[in-house]
Amino acid sequence: MASTQRRPPIITLISVETALDSLLYTTSDTSAAASLHYLALVDYFLEHPERPPAEPLRQYALRCILQDIILKELTRQRHILGLPAPQPTSSLPAAQQALVADSQQNSPELMAWSLLYYRYVRVELNLSQDAISTLTAIHPRTLLRYKKHAIERLTDLLITSEWEIRAQHRQRRLLSRLPRVDDQLLIGRAAELNRIRQIVATHARPNIFITGQTGVGKSALLRQSIVELIKTNEIDELIWLENPVSVAMIMRELDYRLVPARSKNNTVRDMLLTYQVMIVLDDMSELVNT
Repeated sequence: MASTQRRPPIITLISVETALDSLLYTTSDTSAAASLHYLALVDYFLEHPERPPAEPLRQYALRCILQDIILKELTRQRHILGLPAPQPTSSLPAAQQALVADSQQNSPELMAWSLLYYRYVRVELNLSQDAISTLTAIHPRTLLRYKKHAIERLTDLLITSEWEIRAQHRQRRLLSRLPRVDDQLLIGRAAELNRIRQIVATHARPNIFITGQTGVGKSALLRQSIVELIKTNEIDELIWLENPVSVAMIMRELDYRLVPARSKNNTVRDMLLTYQVMIVLDDMSELVNT
């Protein structure tokens, strides 16, 4: 029985090629692509509120993601050369004509993506690699080189897309940790915001102390500054502690939130030196008075 245990997502040439092969009717063993089912890209795809309840949704999501990348890249390559975008419902003769046209452009990049598109996206056309070789008069070995190059490029684009979606997830996660404040309190605070930006930009580990009367907008000022840092990917982790009562309490919170569970090798200091961590102590009155 196949294991249902979640595997850590690892993007490799083999896993991407296996995932492509799973799009074909004749594929048998697709285990090498299993880790790709747990990419953040797949998780994001499955967040759609209208997705239907179905068992193999992760496999379906991965197929859609790969096919979408291939379609977009072929469209881009054709646009560069002044060719029309591929038509997803074109007939077999029309697809064959488009393949021949792609092969005549003297563009290995275009032909590589055209091969992936008509082999793995338009699977209903049942165009084998040998058939494409014969149709385009491209030697089978040359076509294999095109395929290898295309899979390398597809892997690179998948890595880039995964990186971007993880950055978006981190932004959403960090923004959700910020307290709600009255944005009206930011009116007329451009100078203070610029000062905070300057301090952050010129100090590796800045320590910023904001003081003032209750209700003047200290938290709103700091919140807006942090929002800007989150959106420019300058913060890896955010810890906002309201009214901490002791240094011991602060250290417990840092240890709990920063050090991974069951970690024997990492300490709070290690994490602070490795990552850009924003620590906010909001209202230190009790801490100062102890």
